[in-house]
Amino acid sequence: MRKKKGQLYISNKNLDVNLKEKLDTALNINQLKKSGRRSQISDEKSEATQPQLGAAPSSTFLSLCSRTTCTPIVFSLHLSHELGCLQKLGYSSELSSKRSGTDTQETILGKRKERFDNDEVSECGVNVLAPTSSDSSITDLIAMDCEMVGVSPLGNKSALGRVTLVNKFGNVIYDEHVRPVERVVDFRTQVSGIRPRDLKKAKDFRIVQKEVAELLKGRILVGHALRNDLKALLLSHPKQDIRDTAEYQPYLKEGRKKALRHLAEEVLGVKIQNGEHCPIEDARAAMMLYMKKKREWEKSVKDFVKMRLKQKKRKPKKHKKEASLA
Repeated sequence: MRKKKGQLYISNKNLDVNLKEKLDTALNINQLKKSGRRSQISDEKSEATQPQLGAAPSSTFLSLCSRTTCTPIVFSLHLSHELGCLQKLGYSSELSSKRSGTDTQETILGKRKERFDNDEVSECGVNVLAPTSSDSSITDLIAMDCEMVGVSPLGNKSALGRVTLVNKFGNVIYDEHVRPVERVVDFRTQVSGIRPRDLKKAKDFRIVQKEVAELLKGRILVGHALRNDLKALLLSHPKQDIRDTAEYQPYLKEGRKKALRHLAEEVLGVKIQNGEHCPIEDARAAMMLYMKKKREWEKSVKDFVKMRLKQKKRKPKKHKKEASLA
């Protein structure tokens, strides 16, 4: 607290809460005056240093409101007089409605902002491998992934432990644990995610093999390193109907195959296979990788088929020439 030019001043920081609220009210009054909402009040009355009842806020009072520091006693006297004037003129109801409207608007905007922030979080946290549709039908494209367990005395021989199929939308159409023909020595849980309890009620290998073969028949098979999966299932599939992301030329690095987790991170921007593998996640990743290059991939397959047909047509002609010379 300090004196200046014969007046007692106090910093705004030291004002109590009530005085600060009154100061905010006064500033809102000034804004109402400037907006011209009360055009019937003359400028002459507003310029009076000691206004009569019913007059608009005085210039003296407004000048007090605009100061960075003010005398609390003088401020309170002027404020009480001005509020009495405002109540007579009906300013108080308008001011209260304006303040309540402002509070309501800020509340609404606050909720909208909160929703927007949540949307941003959800967008940032969107799972790229999530299904693109609720359609769980058996489509013309099917992605497959298998998890293996170890059999044989040393457990170094792989056998099918789980097989998962998803359609082109990423929805699971088949997911079964498999009981191998041979005794399981190593469940390879750290990678496969398979535990002994998972195989207690698992389906017999031959049943799973038959069901998978029926689902894959006449359809395009997508996956990563499908040779290993088909070998574990003891199945074959037409070469022209296989789309293996491990064999696709644009996905190779200097002619070498890339791991599925590396392709998923580089192409799809998603990390997979952190710890135990999820065959559903892996199958979806393979399908997404295929869909990214579907147009170019299918064009290359058609060109390859055409080239093979041309080669087959040329071979019989050579045989005929050799036969005629003989």
